[in-house]
Amino acid sequence: MKRFVFCSMVAVMVCLANAQPVVGQDEDGGGGLIDWIHRLSGPSVLGPAASYYWGWETIRLRINGSARFPVGFKNSTMDGHSLNMLSLQPTLEVPIRGPLEFGVGIAGHRLGGDHDAVYHLSIPVFGQLRFPIDRAEKWILRIGLGGHYFPSFDDEDFDGGEVTVETDGGEFTFGMILGLDRKRR
Repeated sequence: MKRFVFCSMVAVMVCLANAQPVVGQDEDGGGGLIDWIHRLSGPSVLGPAASYYWGWETIRLRINGSARFPVGFKNSTMDGHSLNMLSLQPTLEVPIRGPLEFGVGIAGHRLGGDHDAVYHLSIPVFGQLRFPIDRAEKWILRIGLGGHYFPSFDDEDFDGGEVTVETDGGEFTFGMILGLDRKRR
């Protein structure tokens, strides 16, 4: 009976409690947690990529080219401005165990848009799973997670204000990989 009364009291207290937004979601308050996360992640970009790789038993060299365009720029650029990114990225991929692999490289980026192009380097680091999806093992599904470390930007980059994210320190941005590799025989 004590257990039933206790559970009933907890249920009544939960029903009487009102859900309140956390302070980090309050735009007018002292929170700013969500804004801080947006500043850390920078402008969100998404786009297609193509790559070619040379593989050996213990290592793989991959050359990747990609074009990325803005997605959800809410507080990252001023109204009426755009940003796009073209990248060339050579990486080394090392199999760890089974389908699990580790990759690291260097990437060159051209950040363009409504400003003079800005050229910048980053260091990509990622983990990925690669496994065949057909019996002949000709097609390989590639799923990965990692990011890029961008060193700080110069004060003159982006014409001094079109991008409102912090540019005075290094930044780590997260990224995902979803793709298909095709083995040539």
